[in-house]
Amino acid sequence: MTGDTIAEFQRRRRMASRLAMPWMLLATVGLTLTSYFGKDADWHDLAMIAFVVCGTIGVLIAVSIYRCPSCETVPYDEDGVPLNPARCKKCGASLR
Repeated sequence: MTGDTIAEFQRRRRMASRLAMPWMLLATVGLTLTSYFGKDADWHDLAMIAFVVCGTIGVLIAVSIYRCPSCETVPYDEDGVPLNPARCKKCGASLR
């Protein structure tokens, strides 16, 4: 059972990364454009909207997939959401 939980979490982790990464990269481009063009440019508002929308989509995709297979919660620790945790803090399942 533990091996299945580990394999399933690692599969979910890879899928969340693969699906969310393009959105997070677009958000980074939007943020970069926002700071490059400055607040007075016409592109500022569009770049800021791109940053917020793409970042939100990326995060929503990631947290909908990046979950513990045993208890279906997003793994967390005192520093936030770890990228590859050893255990689920809620149920104690091995994830790595």
